[in-house]
Amino acid sequence: MEHLITCEVCGARNRVRSHSKPRQPICGKCHAPLKEKLFDRVMQTVGTVVSEAGQILTDLTAASSSPQPPQRETPPTDQTIPGFSFDPELHQVLSHLAEVAWTNPNRSPEGFLLMPDRLGCPTLSQEIRQTFDHLYAHVRTWAPGFNVPYSLPEIKIVRIDDYKTAGQFAMGEHPVVTVAEKYLATPSVLRLILAHEACHHILHLSSLEDPNRQANERKTDLSMFICGFGEIAQQGYTTVHRQFLTTHILHLGYLQAREYQQAYKWARQRRDELFRNIDRFPGAEAQLYRRLLTIVHGDHQALERWRDRAANRYPRLATVELYQTMLDEYQRDNR
Repeated sequence: MEHLITCEVCGARNRVRSHSKPRQPICGKCHAPLKEKLFDRVMQTVGTVVSEAGQILTDLTAASSSPQPPQRETPPTDQTIPGFSFDPELHQVLSHLAEVAWTNPNRSPEGFLLMPDRLGCPTLSQEIRQTFDHLYAHVRTWAPGFNVPYSLPEIKIVRIDDYKTAGQFAMGEHPVVTVAEKYLATPSVLRLILAHEACHHILHLSSLEDPNRQANERKTDLSMFICGFGEIAQQGYTTVHRQFLTTHILHLGYLQAREYQQAYKWARQRRDELFRNIDRFPGAEAQLYRRLLTIVHGDHQALERWRDRAANRYPRLATVELYQTMLDEYQRDNR
């Protein structure tokens, strides 16, 4: 009987025959000793298949995961957030996306995370479109530096027998998002699929796609945390699929579990850090004023009257917060 053992050093999956024991098996790629986890052994014995990270969210053709590079035992520290450390690749991508997207550091971080229960449990095409619209609206509010469209992609629900396939985004003459029908019964996974595909669309329109497909998929996963979809990602990236006598534990996406955790923590702490240090952004008030002035076609007097009305309604807000509220209300009323 054969068992699958994942190398803890390089991430490669190795087939090891039972009769090869008690000899110490080694990884066929990096030649490191293999350690079989008790959980994997038990799950294999009862006929359960455990599927690790790398199941594709954006391709209707199933593909196996690529081996992960060796992990650092002591990740470097992010100097912008005291006491926080994680992989340099994640830091570089997240930092760049945040720099582009978070043009409103003055906004309080309360409400940054879109909670899954606010999206409900969409099952019908119309409900899925409403969920999509809610996702895009959230990004417009919390990541205004991204190019977020008001017109939604076409959504297709298709039947796909391959349990590994979840969804696909295609950008032709009109954008199309395809969702595997089988995941309609799993709201947490469906919300993750929609969030992931929405980020594909947004990164494309923002000219932020990576030409390397694997790198672009990882970047899309990370962009969910910049857009405020961290809770959706946390709830949906692992699911259980049962088929006859076999159970598949699926890890959807291109990030490992620890990378999801790191990106989630980084985005929350970085957003809080920006807000606490708003004084470091002396141009925030001027930037918002210019954006509002553009809306009233350069009429300073009209803007002053608008500001006075808003100040009467929100007398406790500081100037920067008042300008941000005025901008948010304008964008909401003019969708």
